[in-house]
Amino acid sequence: MVAGNFGQSTVAAAPRILANLSPSPQTTKGADGETSWNMLQLAITKWAKPQVNANVPLYLYLISHNIQDEFILEKQGTTIRYLTPKVLDGWLDQLPIGTPTTLIVKSCYSGNFIASADGQPSPLVGEDRTIITSADANNQSLLRRTSSFSRTFFGQIRRNKSLNQSFKYTSDRMKNHQVHGSQSPYDC
Repeated sequence: MVAGNFGQSTVAAAPRILANLSPSPQTTKGADGETSWNMLQLAITKWAKPQVNANVPLYLYLISHNIQDEFILEKQGTTIRYLTPKVLDGWLDQLPIGTPTTLIVKSCYSGNFIASADGQPSPLVGEDRTIITSADANNQSLLRRTSSFSRTFFGQIRRNKSLNQSFKYTSDRMKNHQVHGSQSPYDC
């Protein structure tokens, strides 16, 4: 999670980075803490809230497994906690009005964070929000050792391309890739 103003065309340097969270921080290089429901909720509603505003955007990158519109956020033993677009929308609604928010979701069926498989808009869709997903609501997001949505997308960001340019390049690349062709990245 990053709060900061990167300019209109680049995400080159982040002024404030909260943390790199992982379900296994002891075995994940660079992880600062454990991914949990409470940690993400507090990161948005307590940490980010006083730091963002109409001039200081929030960037959120989520990667996990997704089952329809339920994003697996936390798993401990046999207990699984899912993050839905409705819950995330409630947390983001606590930010100052007019805060530009970019949400990037890398998971199977992640397009449900924009619109359900039957075309109903997600509660997350709204003014001042950009949502980019690695797949539409009906397709899996594939991850290979040498290729993935995230690898391609953030490779373009590192080259100082805008979010729009990076998404278009990545989407075109996915369509023409033998493995990722059915993935259908999605944005709004």
